[in-house]
Amino acid sequence: MQTSRFLKTVAAVVVMAMGGRPADAQNLVRDATTGNYLLTYTDLEGNAHSVIVEPRDKVRPDVVLAVEPQVGSLGYRYVLTNSVGAIQPLVSVTVPCPGADPTLLVTAPPTWSAEVVSRAGTTTCEFVFREALLEPGQTIRDLLILSANHPAIAEARAYGSVETIGLPTPVEETPDTVYQLLDRVQGFGFFTGGGLAVPVVAPVRPPGALADPGPGLDSVAADLSQSCALGWIVDPSTCAALAAHLDQARQALSQGDATGARAEVERFLASLTGAHGPGLPVNDNAFWLLTVNAEFIRDLLPAGNTTVTLALGTDTYLRSGSPNQNQGTEPILRLDSAAVATAAGSGTVTSARLELTPSP
Repeated sequence: MQTSRFLKTVAAVVVMAMGGRPADAQNLVRDATTGNYLLTYTDLEGNAHSVIVEPRDKVRPDVVLAVEPQVGSLGYRYVLTNSVGAIQPLVSVTVPCPGADPTLLVTAPPTWSAEVVSRAGTTTCEFVFREALLEPGQTIRDLLILSANHPAIAEARAYGSVETIGLPTPVEETPDTVYQLLDRVQGFGFFTGGGLAVPVVAPVRPPGALADPGPGLDSVAADLSQSCALGWIVDPSTCAALAAHLDQARQALSQGDATGARAEVERFLASLTGAHGPGLPVNDNAFWLLTVNAEFIRDLLPAGNTTVTLALGTDTYLRSGSPNQNQGTEPILRLDSAAVATAAGSGTVTSARLELTPSP
């Protein structure tokens, strides 16, 4: 018996040093009806246990974004709703954000808190309730991230409110892997799991990733495809029309026609704007994701010549006889120099043409 007890003690020490008993000693199974998990495990003394664990994913988060240009950065302003039908109040949402961005700043309304958290080389912007849980059907606005990074689709995590469970075994008799399984279900850590995964638009794309218009347009096309797959653009014909503009822009670039590529990006942006708004197929997430990146690429491409028509300030007339004679008091045709300057903007006037239309 002494030998048996000695071997059992040695085995327990070895298991703890390796991070818990083998994986088959613990099991985590989700009930399809309740959504809860049944955790079964064997403690270090060899006794079997089972515990019901409620996960933090019984929320229905809806995250809507608007992007605001700031000095030296972009403002990512989120509206977070825990939609009707959620079972749990929503207590926290974690959004990926850039760790190496000196402009990075997060803020939240007074009833919530905001902070930047970095662990193991990963940085997240975390918004957590301070005074008011987000009950089903409720909304909180003005969750703000300031960053110089450009938008891309990323995975956020939303967490519901649950009561943490107490295990029937003391810490010294509980394998470490049991706590790891619990953290996967009830943990708040973005790095360990828990909560509900939510696709969002986040500042995770360095501007340098779009500095070459060719690969940049490829990225915008990939964003468009993913936006359509996520249902952020609900009309397939709109998806196809927008994709056609990007295809033509990329084709123009491949043929060395940067001006033509810019014109197609302009058409893409015009079509996108025309399809965005209440009751229209493009939602806010897709609109801001695609607009910010496409405008950045457009501004890298050269603009072509533009013809602007300006009205003259007065009329004149033609008559026969006395050719090439100064009429003295007759009206002089003039262009308004201020109107010309406004039409040219930051460009340069390269030519002008006068057209006279005789009246009957």
